[in-house]
Amino acid sequence: MGRIEKTVFISYRRTDESWAQAVFGDLTQHGYDVFIDYDGIASGNFETAILENIRARAHFLVLLTPSALEPRKDSVDWMRREIEAALDSQRNIVPLMLGGFDFHTSATQLTGKLTALKKCNGLPIPAGFFQEAMGRLRNRFLNVPVDAVLHTASDSAQQIAKEQQDKATTAVGDEQIRRVQERDNVIPGKDTEIDELQIKSERTEKTQRFNAVIGDGAPDRRVAADTDHGRYARGARQAETVASARWREASEVFAQQHNSSHSRAQGALLRRRSSPSVTGVA
Repeated sequence: MGRIEKTVFISYRRTDESWAQAVFGDLTQHGYDVFIDYDGIASGNFETAILENIRARAHFLVLLTPSALEPRKDSVDWMRREIEAALDSQRNIVPLMLGGFDFHTSATQLTGKLTALKKCNGLPIPAGFFQEAMGRLRNRFLNVPVDAVLHTASDSAQQIAKEQQDKATTAVGDEQIRRVQERDNVIPGKDTEIDELQIKSERTEKTQRFNAVIGDGAPDRRVAADTDHGRYARGARQAETVASARWREASEVFAQQHNSSHSRAQGALLRRRSSPSVTGVA
């Protein structure tokens, strides 16, 4: 019988480090044991530490941006190597699709074993919905029974994992997470003057919009890449369109209120100037 596990490996490109740190910070805050290669591992221990920590963790998150799977000049493409190891180990692989990534347009980059990624149910993270996507990740994609055999990492691999976690935690901190979330306009408690109930209501509304954009189905389905991921990409674009429309609407309301207030002020001034003065009257 499967069991719920809270151990995660994050695979990412260095160019997407801010995303990796934000995901690491969110999961760590919610009690997950997360491996992240934050600042590089000594070459002599690198392969052993990476592969052992993949096999020691139930979940494997791979951060995919439009350029993430492009061919590299390095002799060994370690991101691809990590994905292959996770596939071989039958981990719960969750592609996190960022920056408009979708499998349909990146099909030519999915070669060899990586073609199996298209069968994994990925989680798109549209602009402006980072918190909502992380909630979906924790509550559905990671909150599933896992049957895969987990292998205890060696003492040296565990020590390396701990060192990388400590460095990432120090680097991320609350401010680092806040900067990434601010870019997506999702700063927890950013306006302390707003009533807590109002904040909760707004977050509930935003979660509902996120579910409407992404879909509210359970993550245990395996769907065709050319249909499902196409829908996800359209959903991401729709989310950005909705956000832009709401901003324009708010701007128009502000402008109308401002113009109305300005007109009332001008009217009052004209009335005062046209009325006879009470001073100096015989």
